[in-house]
Amino acid sequence: MNSRESEISARDVLEGIQDPALVIASDMTVAFMNRAAREFYFHEDSPREGIRCYEFLHGAEPACRECGPECPVQEVLASGKPFQTVHEHLGRDGEPRFFRITACPARAGTGPVSHVVQVQREITEEVKAKKDKETLLEWVFNAEKEKSIRRLAEGIAQEFNNKLVGILGNAEMLERRFPRPCPERKIARELMEAAEKMAETTGKLLSIARREGGEKSRVFLDRAVHEALLVSGKKKRGDMKVVLDIQEGTWPVLGDLHEMITALVNLIENAFEAMSRKGGTLEIRTRNMKREQPWRCPLGGDFPAGDYVHLQVRDEGCGIREGNRRKIFEPFFTTKEPGRGLGLSLVLRQVQDAKGCIWVESRPGKGAAFHVYLPRCP
Repeated sequence: MNSRESEISARDVLEGIQDPALVIASDMTVAFMNRAAREFYFHEDSPREGIRCYEFLHGAEPACRECGPECPVQEVLASGKPFQTVHEHLGRDGEPRFFRITACPARAGTGPVSHVVQVQREITEEVKAKKDKETLLEWVFNAEKEKSIRRLAEGIAQEFNNKLVGILGNAEMLERRFPRPCPERKIARELMEAAEKMAETTGKLLSIARREGGEKSRVFLDRAVHEALLVSGKKKRGDMKVVLDIQEGTWPVLGDLHEMITALVNLIENAFEAMSRKGGTLEIRTRNMKREQPWRCPLGGDFPAGDYVHLQVRDEGCGIREGNRRKIFEPFFTTKEPGRGLGLSLVLRQVQDAKGCIWVESRPGKGAAFHVYLPRCP
């Protein structure tokens, strides 16, 4: 059998395969695709001549090694050996699908690899089922972890409260016994201030443990933002600037005003602490948003289509490492010294109580932006 006959025979074999199959040259151009591939990726029977695989597989200009997972074609060309991987490809409808890819080298005689034969079996449902299972297991694990943390927090808080009552009472008695000014009176005052800070921390612990929410009503975030800035302004230094971009006519949301202010205070103070070394700008903005489709919060939870208020708190601080972006909302987790790790866990709880979503985008050295989405209150 000559080379021409071999080529025709190979094409016939590939045409008979029910899975999409491609023959890709070393310059990433597609030399051949079978009927299953043509039907999946293109409305017409054949793509344009000279099209490169990544143009329709990923909808991107650069080769996939530069923008995502390993490229099976380049792996086979480099090693000369078969290669398997899982990729996400775009169908002709623009929807992503998952494929298990088997790529094999094709040579002209004993020469170098000139083409790669790539056969793709769709496993979208398998991948989705696996992700759903992982999501469920993560939810169960997080629910159990949260329950344990709440029990621990409540026990610690109650123990602290019992001790603090005696400490504060004795400190007040000492302060009254010493005339002013007096070193002993100063020590008593410092003891009282430390005990009051501990009481504040204990209050946060109890709030986390009991998930108590106040009476809910219509809350206007512009008022809450200004109130929060008045409370947290004492932590703002001269080399820090605050920029407000509050949309006129920002929709009201349903929540507890005190809790909303507390959540904003924690976000603002977190930003000031992140900028404590080099200073920078804190930007707070609100926007009315209409979600046309149901959506999922990056931290978990499905939300319906509808009207939402988007609050963004952005700083120019040190940023957050990728591995910590979810952990920062866990009670007692902190990267600051000193730090208690309670502020952002309270923010998460308060946003969830308002039926909202919060997530953070950040890169080390590039600051952080906290996004809060709250449903519009009629």
